[in-house]
Amino acid sequence: MEIYTRSAYTTHDLDFVAAPSDALDRAMLELGFTRVGRHWIHEPFRLAVEFPGTVLYPAESVAIDVDGLQLHVIAIEDLIVDRLASWKYWRWHADGAAAALLLAQHPDLDVARLEERAATEDVEDALAALQSAAAGELQLTEDLLKDLRDQLSN
Repeated sequence: MEIYTRSAYTTHDLDFVAAPSDALDRAMLELGFTRVGRHWIHEPFRLAVEFPGTVLYPAESVAIDVDGLQLHVIAIEDLIVDRLASWKYWRWHADGAAAALLLAQHPDLDVARLEERAATEDVEDALAALQSAAAGELQLTEDLLKDLRDQLSN
């Protein structure tokens, strides 16, 4: 999220794709992290790291340049669909706002792929609701996000 929103949305956590291993555990400990449940916490940096899975499927990764380094991250379309699903199904209104922010900041995204992924995850109505709100230049307040969410099918 933070990379795609140019730090407008700060999460203070990072999710990585990696298989659990003793080598990974040793590396995290050497970097100063402490394991707390499924998260690795670095108190001085106030940072949490999680390895929620071993594959990114069905999401895709894309390579982006960060200060001359190539970093593989989740594709913007998949991240938006993930936030839409969280907003629609788990009622996390902050994720609805995050999806709206991503849509606003990335008008050059692959719309066909976004719509295909939204259909696959049954969040086309959530996508359409945010797009309609944006087209009407509505201020996306928490109350509006709740109202829009309540109009979605479950």
